[in-house]
Amino acid sequence: AVVEEYVILGGSETWEVCIDVAQLLFWLFNMQLMLAITSGAINELWGGDSPAMKVVEINVKSLAKLLSHVTGFSAINAFGSIQQAFLSSSPVLAVLIVPFGFAAMTALFQIFDHVRERVSLSDDHAIDEYELKWDEETEESENDVAGLSLSFLTVQALRFAIGGTLPNVEGVESPATAQTHGFDHWGTLL
Repeated sequence: AVVEEYVILGGSETWEVCIDVAQLLFWLFNMQLMLAITSGAINELWGGDSPAMKVVEINVKSLAKLLSHVTGFSAINAFGSIQQAFLSSSPVLAVLIVPFGFAAMTALFQIFDHVRERVSLSDDHAIDEYELKWDEETEESENDVAGLSLSFLTVQALRFAIGGTLPNVEGVESPATAQTHGFDHWGTLL
């Protein structure tokens, strides 16, 4: 709400897309960083002690779930705003956000994977159990981000193809449009 009120409000659609993509990059970066800290993978950088692996597993799994969902919703917002701004003229165009989003996230995830590997090998040229845990949980979180966002965007495009109206980024249609959907639309969705 703060970003919408003070940064996006009054800007163009392109400005909104840029801010939404910046938010996605912010959350992806912070997911990487927070999981690195929580997993104990970067404790050597500041001379910290290695925590017990059982504690690490519980903490990193909990934080990974939370951050993957926040980042997933940010991905929905970023790619949904692209869908709304540039691909909303037809259902065929609207569905193109799915392969575009997949390609963009795959590229970002590969970059982050390379960074994780470089960071993991930077201290002792070997990957220890904490660094391995960081990589595993982060990759699982990235999969959650992609699954959550791409499935939502697919459903948005399907709703557009079936009902004739692209719902907004949050999946909401205007009341007037929503009332026009009959049982044939509902049945097709199921």
